[in-house]
Amino acid sequence: MNKLKDFLRAIYSSILVGILTFFWTSAAIICSFIPSLRIKGVNNCAKFWGKSVLGGSGIKIKVIGSENLQPGENYLIIANHRSFLDIYAVLAGSGLNCRMVAKQELAKIPLFGLMLRRSHTIIIDRKNRTQAIKAMQETGKQLKEAGISIVIFAEGTRTTGEKPLGEFKKGAFILAAQLGLSILPITIIGTDKLQPKGSIGIRPGTITLKIDPPLAIPEYRRPSDIRPVAARTHEIIEANILAAREGKL
Repeated sequence: MNKLKDFLRAIYSSILVGILTFFWTSAAIICSFIPSLRIKGVNNCAKFWGKSVLGGSGIKIKVIGSENLQPGENYLIIANHRSFLDIYAVLAGSGLNCRMVAKQELAKIPLFGLMLRRSHTIIIDRKNRTQAIKAMQETGKQLKEAGISIVIFAEGTRTTGEKPLGEFKKGAFILAAQLGLSILPITIIGTDKLQPKGSIGIRPGTITLKIDPPLAIPEYRRPSDIRPVAARTHEIIEANILAAREGKL
């Protein structure tokens, strides 16, 4: 019975995500060609994409710390990553206009790839460090000027197992320093239970977003300049994950 339920859930989730992604991707592409909607319209499409996928899956979002967001500010968001649902959760729950850093392979998907390019998503080749740095710097500057926050899962990939948090890659913090953006730590709780890595089906439940106060980034001259803020960001997110496991969040 459980296998049948999981099978049906996987089919439902695949259809739901497929239809909603097609709809909001198409809407975002149309908006991107209309000057008056190019930024605001695409921003709204991203938010409604996240909200509709989660809502259609029976998932609610609990946000803690929204008072830490400053009106009119944009940030470089650092978040933990354990599920594909993390993307929808940040888009739907953070209250910010956001763009992700996406791997080059996603840009090759018909229609979806066009949307990524038209929305100024940062597209990187993970095998080409020089290209990745250049893309983050150039597109990151455009996003900052447009008042859009950048989301980076600094672990580099989805973490599994009992380890609460993987090591952070330093590139995100260097980018924040180069662009003059504060770091905004966001801890995502519960997504790995609702859609574990490797699973297609999405279970109903609640996702918690814990938004901590922004961290000022120092002027960047050498890698050692950003190590303290990188360590502090990791410490904050790891502590939140452990607190949630103990039922204290």
